[in-house]
Amino acid sequence: MHCTKCGNILNKTELKCRFCGQEKLCSMEVEKNVDRALKGTDYLRPSALDNIMKWVCLISAPVFLVLGILMTDKRFIFAFIVAAGLSTFSGIWAGYPNKVWTITKHAIAKHAIIKDPDPTSLWSFRRKAAYWVFYGFAVSLFFFTLSYSSILQ
Repeated sequence: MHCTKCGNILNKTELKCRFCGQEKLCSMEVEKNVDRALKGTDYLRPSALDNIMKWVCLISAPVFLVLGILMTDKRFIFAFIVAAGLSTFSGIWAGYPNKVWTITKHAIAKHAIIKDPDPTSLWSFRRKAAYWVFYGFAVSLFFFTLSYSSILQ
């Protein structure tokens, strides 16, 4: 093992560096720090599908508003605003998992004694399921309102 400060080669029995006096890190401590640094990084990066869904959701939000305003009666505008809002929310939820985790982490820290929680695969699955459900609801609301308003005309 090498000294982290000066690079000197250390024996297994030495607790401090002979040259600079730097204390030797325990190998378990180093492994723990490396595992902590690597853990959760994949869950906080958007996948290719997440990036595609982000742009689909964010582009469809103004489309929902414009088509809703142009093609229907004005009394259904609120439904199209809700559909556009859900679509925008889904796009943010899909494309920015690190921001979503920051919000979730603060909520966890408020109600639990965990100081610095890490994201899990279950959290990642729930995040993906949430934006698919919200976007599906937005699209359903858009088409249902569009078809309902055309029936009434």
